Amino acid sequence: MFGLVRRLDLRQIFFFYIKSFVIFLDRYFSSDHFDIFVLAYELSSKKK
Repeated sequence: MFGLVRRLDLRQIFFFYIKSFVIFLDRYFSSDHFDIFVLAYELSSKKK
């Protein structure tokens, strides 16, 4: 299990949890400003 975590990029795991949390907030509160964080995540993932 730890070997798998080491092979994965920790930033990808970090952003994955942030994206999941933001999507949850976006669906729960229906606030448009949360989409900015999703867009920022998508832009940061495309830089690689």
